[in-house]
Amino acid sequence: MTFEPLPLTVLVRTRSRVATPLTRLLDALGIATEPAAGNVTVCVHDEGDEPASEAGASVVLGATDEAFDRARRTVGARNPPLGPPGQGLLPPAGHIATVAAAGATAAARLPALALAAGDRPGPARIDVEHLALHIIMPVVSALSVGVMRSPVRPPSRITYPLGIVPCADGEVGAYQAVPTEWPRFCAMIGREDLVEAYPTVESRRENGAAIWEAAAPWFRSRPVDEVVRIAQDPG
Repeated sequence: MTFEPLPLTVLVRTRSRVATPLTRLLDALGIATEPAAGNVTVCVHDEGDEPASEAGASVVLGATDEAFDRARRTVGARNPPLGPPGQGLLPPAGHIATVAAAGATAAARLPALALAAGDRPGPARIDVEHLALHIIMPVVSALSVGVMRSPVRPPSRITYPLGIVPCADGEVGAYQAVPTEWPRFCAMIGREDLVEAYPTVESRRENGAAIWEAAAPWFRSRPVDEVVRIAQDPG
């Protein structure tokens, strides 16, 4: 069976810092960035702007300077610099823009497929703050902690509870997306006393080893499937 490539044009109409890495990525992938006869056309544009008239679908970018600032704070809050000031685990602006460009490229393909099938899809959306929270942070977490297959090592200040945790029959990744999940984590492991013992993000960063020491028995006494089921329980 032979598959023909989708004739795709992605019009880059964003004025954000995502424009340059997006244009370069599209060029590297051989995706047209100018209107072409016979191509399915998707426009990537900034929130609040209208897509190009020749586009059949669009990807809306939430990539203002303010959104980048929020994304940088999201990354920095969980990965404080371990060396000289300004040298954290992730150079935020450039990396976030590159990830946003990759996300926009992937997002453009989905409405393009719908257009090719004769549908009229609604706009897709890429928000750099959401990317930082749900894509960049888990990857950074895996690289900074999980790849070493160890919880936070003292005196590391990387973050708290975060890492690959041994269970009764394997290992599971533990990750908190937002600080408000801290009380739920403590309740899950039956250590509500930790909520008051380490009430701030800063105190939890500084005491990551103690937190893992308190949490380890709960994880080690349960199989992976049970840990995942309990952790995903919305209650």
